[in-house]
Amino acid sequence: ISQTAVFGRVPAVKLAVDVPLVAADFENLEIGAEGHMSVSTEEDDERTEFTSGDFEFATGCMSDYYTWWNFGYANRTESIYESLDDQWNNVVGGGYNNSANYGVAYVNTGYFGPCYITVQNHDGGVVVPGFYVTNSSYAYNSMTGGDSFAKKFGKGDWFKLTITGYDAAGEVTGTKDFYLADLRDPSKAYIINDWRYVDLSGLGKVSKLGFELSSTDNGDYGMNTPAYFCFDNFGATGEEILPEKNVEFPLEIADFENLELAAER
Repeated sequence: ISQTAVFGRVPAVKLAVDVPLVAADFENLEIGAEGHMSVSTEEDDERTEFTSGDFEFATGCMSDYYTWWNFGYANRTESIYESLDDQWNNVVGGGYNNSANYGVAYVNTGYFGPCYITVQNHDGGVVVPGFYVTNSSYAYNSMTGGDSFAKKFGKGDWFKLTITGYDAAGEVTGTKDFYLADLRDPSKAYIINDWRYVDLSGLGKVSKLGFELSSTDNGDYGMNTPAYFCFDNFGATGEEILPEKNVEFPLEIADFENLELAAER
């Protein structure tokens, strides 16, 4: 005798279905040509997040001061930095794989804390494969030539992005360090100037990710290196491959002052 015959109904069955993760490519966000996220109106001040794919990106704005923080987006094709308006540019000029839109992060951790990205449509979290990253023109210009606030990078310097994963309960699942510039080893010294993949799968299932920047160049008010990076295709698959050496150091003259000698007798 079946259960249906006895009770007159079929028991409910819950099926676990893996919903594909939709990467954030920012192409759903409308921007004028050679434009960026608006940060100049009172309406902009009320915006606290924006969404692309299965991800929500925290953002903030103070239009009276034409300033913003956390995450934004742009479609600039210029790769130079000449004024603060160029803070939206990246060193490649455009998005990953010649796409138009890309994300921009201003990680002012000292004032606003880490930047957060929240996973949507995946209760209990999901493994985020990774994303593509490159340097902002602002940070790249500063590291390669120095500016009024920061020094030109030299031997031993580095500029690092740290990503922290959080599960559905808010517990840390792990951290990932990725160097946007690494001059610690002269034989491998690089400053990223193209799109590079960052593998986040090691963080496991996450519901939220936090982003912080750090550098060897710091002062009384925190990091001197401009706290920007640009990114695209967040949640996409790819292969993490570090850049080849692209930084040369000047020849160091031998003055023998590093050698300890006893005083003349």
